[in-house]
Amino acid sequence: MAQRTAVQVAVLGGGVVGCAVARQLAKRGKDVMLLEQSVVGSGVSAGNTGIACTMLGVPKDSLEHRCLSRALPRNVPTYRALGVPHRETGALYVAWTDEEAEALETLERSTEEVDLQRLSPEELKDMEPALSPSLGGVLVPGEVTVDPGLVVLAFAAEAHSLGAQIREHCEVSFAGRYGEAWLLQLPDETLLAEQVVSCTGLSAALWDFSELWFQPRRGDYLLFQRPSPHSLAPLGRPIGAVPTPHARGVYVWPTVHGDVLCGPTNVPQADQLLPKPSDATLDALRRKAISVCPALAGWPVAGSYAGLRPALADTFGTDYLLNSSKNWTSISGVRSTGLTASLGIAQEVLERLTNAADGRLPDESPEGSAFRLPSLEQLAETYASSGCVEAAQRRWYVAHPQTALGLATTAQTPWMPGHVSRSGSAWWATSYDAGAPLRSKRSELSAQSLLKKQKTKILMHQVIEKQKLQRILKDIMTLEAERKQEAAEIDPEAVKAKADENIKALDISMSKNMTTALATRMQVMRHDEEMPELGDIEALRVKSLHDAYGDAVALVGEQRDRDELKECLARPFWSLRLLTLALGFAAIAASFTLRQARVTSVERVRDIEGEFMEEWKFEEVKLDSGDEVYDVLFNQTLFECIEPVKADAVARGRCYDEIFARQNKCLDLRKEDPPASCHRTVQCLKGKKEEKGLNPCDWLCTGKGDQAFVKDACSKSLYDAELWSGKCLDSGYHEKSRKAMQEANRLSQQCSDDASSVQKEVGSNFFCWALVVPWTNEVDLLLMQQRLQKGIFECDAHEIYSDREMHIGTIKTVKVDTDLHCKMNKMTLTVENTRIFRAVWRKVLDRMVWKNYDWTVKADLDSVFVPTRLLNYVEGDKWIQDHAQTGTGLWLNNCWRGLHGPIEVLSKRAMQIYSDRWTQCHGTKMAYPQEDVYLMECLQHLGIWKADVKHLLAEDHCDHHDYYKCEGNFVAYHPFKEEKNWMTCRDKLSSIDYNNELAA
Repeated sequence: MAQRTAVQVAVLGGGVVGCAVARQLAKRGKDVMLLEQSVVGSGVSAGNTGIACTMLGVPKDSLEHRCLSRALPRNVPTYRALGVPHRETGALYVAWTDEEAEALETLERSTEEVDLQRLSPEELKDMEPALSPSLGGVLVPGEVTVDPGLVVLAFAAEAHSLGAQIREHCEVSFAGRYGEAWLLQLPDETLLAEQVVSCTGLSAALWDFSELWFQPRRGDYLLFQRPSPHSLAPLGRPIGAVPTPHARGVYVWPTVHGDVLCGPTNVPQADQLLPKPSDATLDALRRKAISVCPALAGWPVAGSYAGLRPALADTFGTDYLLNSSKNWTSISGVRSTGLTASLGIAQEVLERLTNAADGRLPDESPEGSAFRLPSLEQLAETYASSGCVEAAQRRWYVAHPQTALGLATTAQTPWMPGHVSRSGSAWWATSYDAGAPLRSKRSELSAQSLLKKQKTKILMHQVIEKQKLQRILKDIMTLEAERKQEAAEIDPEAVKAKADENIKALDISMSKNMTTALATRMQVMRHDEEMPELGDIEALRVKSLHDAYGDAVALVGEQRDRDELKECLARPFWSLRLLTLALGFAAIAASFTLRQARVTSVERVRDIEGEFMEEWKFEEVKLDSGDEVYDVLFNQTLFECIEPVKADAVARGRCYDEIFARQNKCLDLRKEDPPASCHRTVQCLKGKKEEKGLNPCDWLCTGKGDQAFVKDACSKSLYDAELWSGKCLDSGYHEKSRKAMQEANRLSQQCSDDASSVQKEVGSNFFCWALVVPWTNEVDLLLMQQRLQKGIFECDAHEIYSDREMHIGTIKTVKVDTDLHCKMNKMTLTVENTRIFRAVWRKVLDRMVWKNYDWTVKADLDSVFVPTRLLNYVEGDKWIQDHAQTGTGLWLNNCWRGLHGPIEVLSKRAMQIYSDRWTQCHGTKMAYPQEDVYLMECLQHLGIWKADVKHLLAEDHCDHHDYYKCEGNFVAYHPFKEEKNWMTCRDKLSSIDYNNELAA
């Protein structure tokens, strides 16, 4: 069997993010193992640009922005401390057309956090003499050119030097829960990890345990190789087009080694295949490079490479996703900024794992690192001889083409591309004649060959399934061989003699009737330490009869083999489907002989017991338990089980066996205070699932104020009812129990009647929020509610969201990056607003105000919402109180048709589950256009409990056609779009509540 290893943290993925996470954890003293299915730095990380960018064009309230803001101050000091080649040159974004010049002006006005320096065409020419004429541009001083391959190797090597284990060519075939930890199946061993961090790039959908899906974007690069090691690049810094929120355009830039690159393209594709780029694509890149820098026309083209950016589909937005659940943390959606943000992402992950009390840990300084890469010349020398580099007493494969080309040119050796084709990146050697299309030198890496390799990768999970099945079948064959070997070593005569000795020692005689002997022998078997506890009744029957010990030995051996096989097959990291299939093979392989022996044994039993059938009669068992009622119930249950099957000795024996096995458990129920009722005791002896009834006293009485006395009286009556229900030998016990229960129900109903008239303190535990559409009359409704301090302003905390920051009275809205325009469905006459409210709910979750309050309420501004009534319902319902903050929490359903949007109420625990798993609600199954239907289906999909509150909402769509009268005790009335009507309804409700308070 495979060995098992245990670590504190397992990091999946050896790209730049995974290595940064492993390094950060190792620096904190964690026991870390990094698992990479290929080599460190391959995959998506082998297809990036090597430019550490700024926050230019990144949304301010995004996770990507937060990670970048934490990483930027640390990047250059870390590169310097680790000896990673880098150049702090800044970058130029140049306008070549009038449209790009206008876009640059807009970018300059809208950017506050990034230092931009506007340059005229003359200033650009002075800064970059080889640049072709332009219309001006901007300088971004903070951008850094770095060797992307050595960044990853430096992170991994430092983690390795700090004690982290780096496993390459180590693919995880399966992961499963093991208590609070995770079991990961590796090729040669099983890994037990307390926590797992998944940084798997394009494979994130496999390990995020949610319905993520990607729309990869392909980027192609063209490499211009310097003519000699001493040649200087014609450009001094990256030259880029005007960046957009979705892409940064095509760059032309010098690498840290002096070569020049042009790229990347930005082409969405439906799959993760990387065929060789077309000649037209490479020709377009060359023309682009020459148009930016005409001097590149004389530079040779060394080759090209391509990478896939793991961009999530549009429905997930453009931000990173960082999910944590059950000690499994996954980072996905990391796009072109991953190299720059990797140190910030590592810090965010570390905080998730350590559960920092203040939410943030201090960023650790890179200074003082004991590790440093060897010099570039030393790395180039090692690479020239072996194709690898040495660092931290270990050899590392060079996976990034920029690094490989730079090291090859430095060592004056030929560049050898084409031998690496990883998931997420690929590179090719090319020959290029000016003005001629590109051609491949390596025909074996044709597009057809690459397609086959990538398809093999995509279908790898099917191979993994087959491998698991093969391992299971191998285990079955091994156990079957062991079973045969053990069977050959068993001496039936020795076992028979030992059993005879045990039975004779207890002076058991077979001279009495069959039933008495059988019951006694069954008890002897249970207390015999040398014999296993058997569940097979036929085996017990054979052992109880005369000299059938040989058959018993065979059955015991078969039973042991089956138990071992089930234990082997019940490993938690095998899927249920494979386990079921394996158990089917097990039943065939391990039970054939048992079935034959069982048939023979049963026939012998029936032949022998046939002699005793005419004499058999039921005899009560003397238990002497000290509880007369229990003794009677036990024998009564035993008789009821045996009487219908008294002609079948096997069935009679099963009755004895099963009821005796439950004896201690059921007797303990009778020792409770009050003792278990007769019905409950009989149900226990019959092995039926115990269903305790509802306690009406705890359910309806709060135990506060006047209800405390009522609850005590109710509990006393309930105790008497349960006490009498257990005295079933006394005359009139049933009538006395019934009257006591009636009194308990009457008192509990008195609590229920009182609860509806008790007013609670306003807004003591509610966080309420609303969305305002600026061009509608919702602004006027909001101003009115603020002035009156009604609606959501009666809650303990409130926030208003919109698509922009604006001041409405004294309120400042929270901006949500989404368009509030949506269409009306002409068939259902409902607004298709799921996209909008999904973005707003995510903003609510990210701001985490809800964590300080018991309930979160989303209320439409045209709903007349009374928080005091909601408080009465959630505090007056015992079931809601018991379940709101336990398990998966609660959401309140406001209509018999399903959740309606005017008011949506979730407990804090439900909000926590929603926050942790909201990404699981994306996909075609959740593509409901109405936000309330989407939210309801999402909460049910996440397993959050539902509580139906029929007086939560009055509106026409829920068959409350007279909602406009504002009558009854509803929490919210909808819709009231005019200020006058809203205020009239609210005044009427206040009057009703005031009169109820006076009456109380």
